[in-house]
Amino acid sequence: MIRFYVLCALLVGHMMVPNKANAQGLESSVIGSWKLKSFTRKDLKSGTVTNVFGDSPSGYLIYTKGGRVFAFLVGSDRKSPAKAEATDAERAELFRSMVGYTGTYKVVDGNKIAVRADTSWIQSWTGVRAGSGNRHRALSGVSA
Repeated sequence: MIRFYVLCALLVGHMMVPNKANAQGLESSVIGSWKLKSFTRKDLKSGTVTNVFGDSPSGYLIYTKGGRVFAFLVGSDRKSPAKAEATDAERAELFRSMVGYTGTYKVVDGNKIAVRADTSWIQSWTGVRAGSGNRHRALSGVSA
């Protein structure tokens, strides 16, 4: 299950990102605040693409000039708890429909972003480098 969430988070795709990315290169064009437009997972064997967090997820990724990344992403159709204090079941459901982490990033092979989380919503991500192999972010669009 953890492997599934790691893959989902690293395949965040089609976010708002600068159109001039090809001309400037990913290293300089990724810097900024990016609004999430979709969150997909692609099965590399079958090619099947799944909208992990529904059709209208929300959230932001922020890439700094100094190599830091901050992410907070949530799925569409999240239900508010019935009362101000969520039940354990409600908390678990909300937890399943979010991703949050901060860490460092670097561009790998000129077209992939590798991230090492130093703080994460799920502790097994902390200290782990991800994004240099088949898992990566696909970015396109205009900055938020």
